[in-house]
Amino acid sequence: MGKRFNENNGPRIVLNNPIIIGKNKIEYLRIRKPDTYRMQTGCCDFIVDDYNDFKKTSLHRNKTNLRLIKRDEYEMIEFFDPDFDVLAYVVSKCIH
Repeated sequence: MGKRFNENNGPRIVLNNPIIIGKNKIEYLRIRKPDTYRMQTGCCDFIVDDYNDFKKTSLHRNKTNLRLIKRDEYEMIEFFDPDFDVLAYVVSKCIH
């Protein structure tokens, strides 16, 4: 399917043939390690042009579905909804 790119909570590969869904192109795939606190079966990372602006304008307006997660080297905003079996993240710096 592709070559190993890096590791972040599981192995990540860059796909030989990206997956096209509508106008979206998926170029990387990661096999996520199980997490006892996040039982969702899917997750996706998004990149925004200006993380600090996104955090400033979005985090406080969407407290029911967004939460800030701080790590030693970066932070991320987690999107969650109890009605969906997926999580999504916007990461403060490129760890991809």
